[in-house]
Amino acid sequence: MHRDVAQVFVGVFNRAHLWDLQGHARDAESDYTMAITHDPNFISAYYNRGLVRLELSEYESALKDFDKVLPVRPKSATVAAGRAIALEGLGQHKAADQEFAIAVKHAMSAIKHGNKRRMKDLNRIR
Repeated sequence: MHRDVAQVFVGVFNRAHLWDLQGHARDAESDYTMAITHDPNFISAYYNRGLVRLELSEYESALKDFDKVLPVRPKSATVAAGRAIALEGLGQHKAADQEFAIAVKHAMSAIKHGNKRRMKDLNRIR
């Protein structure tokens, strides 16, 4: 991707984040989708769109987004927690419980290893 075009879509990603912070989930989802459309490997956009889709109670779509992130961040407590919330929303309680257990395991590992970034990210998932 051309550098100028890439910068535009980083700007779109940043705008999506601002929309989300301001409580405009639908606008945030739209901008994250635009960023993903132009860079299908934009893992952070999938992750953040998944979070927004949880806010919108769009659990199946959120789960698909987190599934895109999982191979890149297999030990992420926040990805596992997001997946668990989506599964719970879909009524898949046993799978949700298993995913929550994975999230706790990864969170405990982050605490043990003093990973402040991972712990900060956990605050986004409620």
